[in-house]
Amino acid sequence: MRNDHIAVGPAHDFDISVEQITRFIKKQWGRGIALSIPSFYRWQFVETPLNPGRDKSVLLVGHGKEILGFMGLNEREFNLRGEKLLGAELTTWMISDPVRGLGFGRKILEYLQSNYQVLTGMGISEAALKVYLKCGFRWIRHIPRYVKVFSEDSIRRIGKTSPLGADLIARYNCQQGVSYTATESSFGDVQETVDVFHRGFNCFAMDTLYLQWRYANHPVYDYRIFNVRCHGGHGAVILRIENTQEIKIIHVMDIMAHPRAIAGIANFLEDFGRGERADFVDWFCLSERINHVLWYRGWFSVLHDHFIEVPHLYFPLEIRTPPTTSMVVWAGAHLCRLLLLSDFYLTKANNDLDRPTLIYLAQQGREISHG
Repeated sequence: MRNDHIAVGPAHDFDISVEQITRFIKKQWGRGIALSIPSFYRWQFVETPLNPGRDKSVLLVGHGKEILGFMGLNEREFNLRGEKLLGAELTTWMISDPVRGLGFGRKILEYLQSNYQVLTGMGISEAALKVYLKCGFRWIRHIPRYVKVFSEDSIRRIGKTSPLGADLIARYNCQQGVSYTATESSFGDVQETVDVFHRGFNCFAMDTLYLQWRYANHPVYDYRIFNVRCHGGHGAVILRIENTQEIKIIHVMDIMAHPRAIAGIANFLEDFGRGERADFVDWFCLSERINHVLWYRGWFSVLHDHFIEVPHLYFPLEIRTPPTTSMVVWAGAHLCRLLLLSDFYLTKANNDLDRPTLIYLAQQGREISHG
């Protein structure tokens, strides 16, 4: 197929409907995916606060407006220690068989690099990784993940634990608490907390409109936000509760806090998990400036604490060693500053990593309109 007959650009530049794109995704992905549902796709890519009504996802389009490739994209401002850059979260990259291996994957990445200053993606396949690396991206093989386990039985039902792991679960649950106060809030009441947090990290910007879209208006999940104060510092924590047939989990999406408040947030999450009779609390985060406090308080690191094993995915249940995911990052002339990972705040809330599967929707009895 001739290169000059194929165009690369944002979806809103082509006279192609969301239904056409979701049919392409459904055909190419090979297993059930929420992005194949038009209403979920619209929420994810069309109804975003930064560019409402303009789908910035990248398409590879051939003769007759045939879709040959797709890269899901959410355009977002990136905060690099106070400097504002144009960034994008990438997700769900696919190219159809007729043009695979012909260099069009590289063309998509080159288009992105010419239009954005910061690019991140998670859950990178081996095939895609080669293209990313040849285009100057850096690969982070394992994103840190921490879990607070409340009982050995919780892990045994869905994973594994050694005798040492069982002993440490009991020992860590005897940790002395810290004094804190916590109140449930709304997503419109934490902007001051978020702004203060951003001044200390490199991260995608979050304002009230973003928080409302990402959390309050999510089409499937029910998220909650709490303000926590501890040792004169304050912060916000965003979470959701998930019940599977085997286990109850507290998924922590964002911890945006003054350093003095992180221990209080960890203690709050432990108390909240016990109060909800959860089996464990789950947290993905790139920055160890936050993670080290949780590790100190007896949360298990899935990268280091090999004497317990928890699933990587739950719908369907999947064990991976280690049970986390990878990511790529590119930032052009800013890349060196961004590779200081202790300052790089990225969580499961980014890059569409907290997305429901069709199996989840069926098991939970949750439906999204296909219209």
